[in-house]
Amino acid sequence: MLRRPLFVVVVRRNATWRKLASLACAMCVVAFAAASFVHAQTSPTATTPPTVTPSTPPTVTPSTPPTVTPPPPNATSGAPTTCRTAACHAALFSVTPLSVDEVKAMTGVVWRPGCPVPLSKLRNVGVGTLGEDGAVHAGTLVVHEAVADDVVAVFRALLDDGFVVARAAPATVTGGDDVALMRENITSAFNCRPVTGGRGFSPHSWGVAVDINPLWNPYVKRGVVSPPEAAPFAVDRERAARPGMLLPGSAVVAAFERRGWSWGGRWRSLKDWQHVEKKGAVAANADGTAPDATKGIR
Repeated sequence: MLRRPLFVVVVRRNATWRKLASLACAMCVVAFAAASFVHAQTSPTATTPPTVTPSTPPTVTPSTPPTVTPPPPNATSGAPTTCRTAACHAALFSVTPLSVDEVKAMTGVVWRPGCPVPLSKLRNVGVGTLGEDGAVHAGTLVVHEAVADDVVAVFRALLDDGFVVARAAPATVTGGDDVALMRENITSAFNCRPVTGGRGFSPHSWGVAVDINPLWNPYVKRGVVSPPEAAPFAVDRERAARPGMLLPGSAVVAAFERRGWSWGGRWRSLKDWQHVEKKGAVAANADGTAPDATKGIR
């Protein structure tokens, strides 16, 4: 058998291995290059963080609280306004002429041509009153200019003494209906109307009379109580006394009497517990009659 020389076989084999090794090396280089490329594409790029400049906080200047002035009571509607400070209490008291709107609201309702006093002689008296809720409320009474200062002084004293007034408002709130004023316990003054059970003008027609808490201080004549709802307050009044009732020794009666007013609770023919009036405060009418000519009737 013919044999090839050993060195020939070795040389040929070595040549084949050299080719394989070269090919493998080339493949390794390609693979390394590809891996490097992928790594470069997927690696995050370091970025410079943005510079944050702290902002200066705004300067806050404390504001001065506004001065609150209590709204004037509405003389036409009589809507109550609550007032809770001493300064507000003082601001509630005032004397002012009737406004154009108030004159319109009163004409044909509580005043009409032929009434003994012209509207120009009437005044709005703003008052502060202590309500049943313990708060001070604004109210308005329409009275003759001659007694306006008296009404202010007395109602100031009543507020200081803690006398309770359910509500104070012009008679226009009930359209001049006196019975409705009594039923709703509304303290009022001017109302051009006949005397109760009579023909002449009531002292209220001159604006020189005030009815105070009329439900708690009813009108009683020959056992008839007006309004009927006030019957519990018409008997044994001393024992049933409550804030807001007018009694012989009460501060409200004394305050009015010191200023020359008379109280219907002292009358003999009837008792008008709610009623105070100032006789002779207004000059006589052309026919010679004056407010004090109606003594004993409301």
